[in-house]
Amino acid sequence: MFLALREIRHQPTRFVLVVAVIALVSYLTFFLAALAVGLAHSYRSAIDHWDATDVVLTDASNRNIVASRLTQTQLDAVPASASTTTLVSGAVVAEDTQGAKTDATAFGIHLDSFLLPALVEGTAPSDPTRQVIADDSLKDQGWEVGRTFTLTGSDHQWEVSGFAHDQSFQAIPVIFFDQAALVGNAPSSVSPTPNAIVSRDDLGGDAGLAQAGLTVLTTQQFISTLPGYAAQVLTFSLMIVSLIVI
Repeated sequence: MFLALREIRHQPTRFVLVVAVIALVSYLTFFLAALAVGLAHSYRSAIDHWDATDVVLTDASNRNIVASRLTQTQLDAVPASASTTTLVSGAVVAEDTQGAKTDATAFGIHLDSFLLPALVEGTAPSDPTRQVIADDSLKDQGWEVGRTFTLTGSDHQWEVSGFAHDQSFQAIPVIFFDQAALVGNAPSSVSPTPNAIVSRDDLGGDAGLAQAGLTVLTTQQFISTLPGYAAQVLTFSLMIVSLIVI
């Protein structure tokens, strides 16, 4: 200890630089870790709020919800349950009366299902044919309760009745629509049939689903198949581990 203190007194600049490098590398490590967690969360936060067990897609979709189109025969093959519901999903562009455009993900849900998020502002839709619930991150872009908008490619007018917190999918805010209303007034980017079946029951052991051309994924498997999610997590993980080793 005595020799170390003498060395520090004789070469203070060297040790200041060593401490500065360690501090900066540590800061960069924590910064990247926080960024990685934040980005990963923005990809999956809406899915996490489902508190679901399984997500069912078609075999032909290659585990891509956008490519999944469920037929009525496939829907009938899934056991009916209060813990199982259908989901329509699609990327949309919301345009207000002033012409301002916002990228969003449309989730068409049954408003009496567990996919309906908890509200932090406003009320649940009283008119499902035109009222929606939006992620509250859209308030940063000037959205408010009562705001009206259309989806690019459709003339149908929608109105925000309430906001839910932390509802994003693939880093894009989610807008929740009544499923029948969305399908009936949707632009071409939204599927005319359900894209997925979301269930809080364990459907993995149901052989009838495989025979109907369906793939059952756990929610974690479904999240891992989101475009770019696995690559993003792996890249940040390698960077963080490398900095820790350094």
